[in-house]
Amino acid sequence: LTNIRGETVAFGRFRDVFDLHRCAVVTDGFYEWPGNDGEPVWFHASDDRLVLLGGLLQPAKVLGAPPRFSVFTTRPNALVAKIHDRMPVIVGPSQLDEWLTGDPAGALNMLLPAPAGTLVATNVSRYVNNVKHDDPSCVAPRSEGCQGELFSGGRALRRPPRPPRPSSLFAPAAPKRAARQRPRSAHLRDA
Repeated sequence: LTNIRGETVAFGRFRDVFDLHRCAVVTDGFYEWPGNDGEPVWFHASDDRLVLLGGLLQPAKVLGAPPRFSVFTTRPNALVAKIHDRMPVIVGPSQLDEWLTGDPAGALNMLLPAPAGTLVATNVSRYVNNVKHDDPSCVAPRSEGCQGELFSGGRALRRPPRPPRPSSLFAPAAPKRAARQRPRSAHLRDA
């Protein structure tokens, strides 16, 4: 997954595929981290609906491999600007058909920040920083931290308990074998 700056589509390398390969990436929201070591913030729909990110589908390069996608980014709206200088392009449900099948010029006009009120921000814990974590605790409100009052209106937020760990009925994963690396000189010969 990579990001594509929406401002570069009209003249960049994605110009030719933009006409036919636009897609919507379905998600429940996105995370941003302020600064180099800031606490994560989860941006999600204010009405708890799914969030559709404007994307570009990239067909698989190898037969049988899944296709890949990239997400378009744009300048942030006022809410996201408090945390980050970019945000993904949000496609509203009423814009979906136009985004996927409409005129490319019309789709270019959708590469804008989400309107005010579309998203809300929830301070979450650093639990989300570990890619092994994929459970409801990732989006649980953070009860304290460096930005605990930024979006909570000054009130303390409670974090719900974490879900139980898997039972011992599940076999542990087999240990991964270390990948064998070629000597550095071999890398230089291949170039």
